Amino acid sequence: MTTVREVGRSIRRRIPSWYCRDSLHRAPVPIYSSAIPLAVLFSAKAGCTFATKWFLFQEGTLEEAMAYSDWPHRYRQDVIYQRPGYMDDVRKLLSLGPRVVKFVRDPYDRAVSSYLHFSHITQRDQPRLALPVLAAIGEHLGRPVGDGATFTFREFISFLSAQDMQTTDPHFRLQVSPCERAGRLADMHVVRIEDSRAELPRLEAELGLPASDYAELRRSPHHTARADLPGFFGDSPFADTRDEPTPKTIAFYDESILREVGRLYAEDIERYGYAAPVLTEAG
Repeated sequence: MTTVREVGRSIRRRIPSWYCRDSLHRAPVPIYSSAIPLAVLFSAKAGCTFATKWFLFQEGTLEEAMAYSDWPHRYRQDVIYQRPGYMDDVRKLLSLGPRVVKFVRDPYDRAVSSYLHFSHITQRDQPRLALPVLAAIGEHLGRPVGDGATFTFREFISFLSAQDMQTTDPHFRLQVSPCERAGRLADMHVVRIEDSRAELPRLEAELGLPASDYAELRRSPHHTARADLPGFFGDSPFADTRDEPTPKTIAFYDESILREVGRLYAEDIERYGYAAPVLTEAG
């Protein structure tokens, strides 16, 4: 009888050798330091700012990075990724074993966060990011969106349903990476961002890393305020409401949206051990 492990090995043998290696050079590129040594993998809208700040703290460059910009991704992109030979060196993380740390987020929360990100964004503020995504959403919906032309969470999920979730925009792409699918990161530590307050101290002790300040790492001016508002908001458009309360994740879901998000992100949900949220009476 063929075992599950043997089936997994068979699948991995059919994956081309470049499948994992080349993915390390595509956004989001992992953060790697040979000096510590340590590597961090992350996904957009999945605690990526927290993950970046945690890595910078461990590397001893957090203060320098925050002086460079209050948005630590600028330091990641402008300084870390520009280090000589970085794009070749990042492949070395495949031999780090447990010193590779991946931060993940509940896909149901992340889907709402991705929606709010693009419903808030304007072409004027972030044209390189906004134009292709908003244009694609507008093409799918048959009308222009962005810069005040709004769309709903249900419409956003409809758009995602037409995407290849392994290769689409990083802000809503599946979190499972090609290297994970290829079985190249079997010893990697996975930290669910929701559990990071408890998990990081244990991980830092296990890896012999300095103890970080969770509250300090979580502090960010870019978080969207959430409020326990009554009602269902999956069919309500949200535009530039950063100064106003935004409903919590559950308020954007009804049964049909919940099923579709579960289908789209089934690989993330299964691999990282998440479960569908329980709907309120309003949902």
